[in-house]
Amino acid sequence: NHIGGMTSGGLGATDYGNYEASWIGRLTHALPSASADPAPSQRTPSPAFTPLAWYESPWLQLAALLLFLVAFAGYPLTAAVRRIRGRRGAPPVRHPARWLAATGLVTTMGLFGYLFETKAVPRLLAGLKDKDIEIAKASALALGNIGQKDSVPALVQAMTSGPPELRPSAAKALGVLGALHGDFSIVEPLLETLKTDDVALKTEVAWALGKLPDRKAYEPLYALQKSLHQVRDHDADPKVVKLKEAVNWSIKQIDTWEYLQ
Repeated sequence: NHIGGMTSGGLGATDYGNYEASWIGRLTHALPSASADPAPSQRTPSPAFTPLAWYESPWLQLAALLLFLVAFAGYPLTAAVRRIRGRRGAPPVRHPARWLAATGLVTTMGLFGYLFETKAVPRLLAGLKDKDIEIAKASALALGNIGQKDSVPALVQAMTSGPPELRPSAAKALGVLGALHGDFSIVEPLLETLKTDDVALKTEVAWALGKLPDRKAYEPLYALQKSLHQVRDHDADPKVVKLKEAVNWSIKQIDTWEYLQ
């Protein structure tokens, strides 16, 4: 990563702080120009996306699930209304009806989880490579929220070599996954990406490091905090202010984690 002819790789904690301070100083004049590495070569072509059959349509699936949900929830709702109105009588089939309503509700809610999580992951992984950057960003965030650990390598790749607009979303998703699974293998690529010139990406990486506290992240974050010491909320670029907030929060998280240990 280069800034004004300088490279950020291999710097110690002191030099890193001076390096970041000079970078922050240049931000007062102009934001750095966006840049991206060329796309890596791909030996094996990606499989073609198979269109959904009509009965696999998400809207049709959702409509069917909602219908089942209303049907199975009807019995307990009707029973509640009867009790409110003071009608205590119950038909002789009440116990089978209760079992049917209860098991039906549980099954329907399970289908909701299956449809929107397990089956969605492969399509969301494919969505990370979509030409529409908004679809790719939404896919990254959804993968983080679903929380399947298998999606970590794809998100790391998206953060380190994906389109510049996608990288902050991938970093945010990795922070969620790291906190969920306690996967400290994510820390190294996050620390490497912290050296980026992209303020938005640097900010999301800082937040992610705070969600997965690791002592290895303390020195780089502390050096970055020192370089941001001169930043004031009222006269600085809002993006840089958010970066400072993320760094301060993450350092507190690491300090708190070590204290609890």
